[in-house]
Amino acid sequence: MGRKGPRTDAQRARELYLWHVRQKYKPQKRTKQQKQGYTDGVHLRYRDDFDPTKSRKYKPTHSATKLRLKCKTPILHDVSLCACPPPTINIPPDKQIPYTVIENPTPIGIRVPATANFEKTLECQQLLADQAAAREAGLLPRVEGGPELRAPRYPVDQPIPYFPVEQVLEIRQLAQNTLAKRYLRHFVRQAWVHLHPNTPLEWGKHVDALCDHIQNQLEDRWKAQEDPNFTMRAQNVLINVPPRTLKSTILALSCLWAWLYEPTLRIAAFSANPQVSIQNARICHTIIQCPWYLQLPGAPNLSKIHSALTDFGNDQGGTRFCRGLDSNVTGVGADWLQIDDPHDVRDSESQIRQTVDGYDMAVHNRINNPRTSIRTGIMQRFRVDDFSGHMLEIHTGNPAKGGWLHLRMPMEYLVNHTCKCGSCVGTNVYGWQDWRTVEGEILHVRFTTEYLDTMKIVHGPYGYAGQYQQEPAPPTGGMIKNVWYGWFRLVNEHPPVSWQRPAGCNESETVILERRKNGKLDLDMIVISVDGTFGNTSDTKGSAVGLQAWGLQRMRRFCLDDRTAPISYIDTIVEIKAMVKEWGHEAPIRILVEPKAFGPTAVEELRVAMREGKFTDKNGRPVYVVVEVLKGPDDKGVAGDKETRAHAATPALASGMVLLRQGSTWATALVHETGVFPNGKRDDRVDAMTQVLNFYTETNDIAKARALLQC
Repeated sequence: MGRKGPRTDAQRARELYLWHVRQKYKPQKRTKQQKQGYTDGVHLRYRDDFDPTKSRKYKPTHSATKLRLKCKTPILHDVSLCACPPPTINIPPDKQIPYTVIENPTPIGIRVPATANFEKTLECQQLLADQAAAREAGLLPRVEGGPELRAPRYPVDQPIPYFPVEQVLEIRQLAQNTLAKRYLRHFVRQAWVHLHPNTPLEWGKHVDALCDHIQNQLEDRWKAQEDPNFTMRAQNVLINVPPRTLKSTILALSCLWAWLYEPTLRIAAFSANPQVSIQNARICHTIIQCPWYLQLPGAPNLSKIHSALTDFGNDQGGTRFCRGLDSNVTGVGADWLQIDDPHDVRDSESQIRQTVDGYDMAVHNRINNPRTSIRTGIMQRFRVDDFSGHMLEIHTGNPAKGGWLHLRMPMEYLVNHTCKCGSCVGTNVYGWQDWRTVEGEILHVRFTTEYLDTMKIVHGPYGYAGQYQQEPAPPTGGMIKNVWYGWFRLVNEHPPVSWQRPAGCNESETVILERRKNGKLDLDMIVISVDGTFGNTSDTKGSAVGLQAWGLQRMRRFCLDDRTAPISYIDTIVEIKAMVKEWGHEAPIRILVEPKAFGPTAVEELRVAMREGKFTDKNGRPVYVVVEVLKGPDDKGVAGDKETRAHAATPALASGMVLLRQGSTWATALVHETGVFPNGKRDDRVDAMTQVLNFYTETNDIAKARALLQC
């Protein structure tokens, strides 16, 4: 039976192919072009084992011009099916950057300058149409899950571009080299093949973010070197990402990429683990001696006299050396400081503190030029007072004026994330913003939900929150949950409308603390809890004095005031007297002091002040104050270390009997400190709170104390 209806483009392409197959052994008179192995647009290789140069029976086909005019589907743009005499194409050097990669599943891809807007040209549309027609005709394998492109119809009088395999490979190599030098992300992609040829690279948007931030930082340095009036957007960049996200590999490869533009750059790399330094140094040695890297424009060679594994340089004066943060670096200077994982997972609190202090004292100032030198830190979080927490607390402010630009990418996205730095929320100075918008969206598909659930069990809530979520404690709190706190306000007190409860706290109804008929607050007593210290009074180092006022009402505990601060002994006595003056007229006062640091001295001075009548209320009337000292194991569970006392107080917290004051300025700091405990930098508020909750555990204790005060 005859064919019904007009032929499709795919059928015509198939018929043309079969016609050439039938003609391949047919003797024909060859033209001059055919003797050179070309036709007007088609040169077919019929099977993989067929070599036309060794077969006497093979005769190239005659001109297919008429057939091409009849076939509305253009001939394939695939080197195994088409070729033509190579035209002369000279791309000027000034137009080689930037390049756009045309992604296609054919064996050979074509890359052309982006300045020509190749994606919008007729040639690009024809190329995609030819590939679609080839798949429909069965000449090329179909792409599983890929889009089915339709072959559009073209005017027959317009030429269709063809490229021989030599020219396609030449253009591809030129484009790849240009892309590798222009963009760090392409440099990492191409270098990965030479580092791990048998391991596919699983790219993601988080890798693009890492590369772009490092590249922007380096480009700002080069602009500042050329223009003295140029202000860098961020001289210091701090990156917090989960483990196994290529952070160390990218930081190591960025050294070699920077040498393409600045071969005299001196780089100092620091890490806590010596194996990490050796691994990164091997990456640099492998790539700098690779032929692929050496044929890039401006690539330097490895120095013959300065080529140690962890301390090497290039033949143009650039150097890279690796050190530990605890090593001797006196007399060493660099243009770029790299801090890669400054802590080990097993480091104790004292070791973390020692690492941070060592960086401040010996590493931070190891830069050659304070105006153009840069610092890059990349790590996963462990504690509040780790390297990242220290940098965000000490070196705060505008990144252009010495502060740290913070890039934070948690494994699971948090919509209501807040950070003290202010630069990792929203769009930063480089124009980057987290692409995720759904709560809990995972960073990369490689990390499955099942895998993350296992990691939560293996690492525990604190370990997972630090290493994967880049928070030293879970968002809802660790040992002490944020949701456990209740909230209250004094009667006739109206907190600011703009005030919001800290993140992770419940949205329960606010309790109103009423007054009795005599005008005093409905409280059994008010306890002023003091956790003393001998530490430094600086706000950044040492401990603070825990100073809180709690109102006790049967089984409820109301936190009325919190004046915890790094203050001296004299200022502590002044603050205690001020708190007695503020709350002395509301209920009986009792002062609870821990017998550590200046505790015993404070107890004696407070008792002397009591005997001399120096405690007064707002009206100037004397206030009777009982000064109590925690004595040790017999004091109802308050003995032991800080974690033991915190565990003893969790029943009172979990039952909802602890309430914080709505609208207070100190509530956020208290919730944060208790939420990150015991991984926090300070625990003075926790100590002051737990000694109150543990000392007053039963109602009869309050009744006995009240009877004693009223005697």
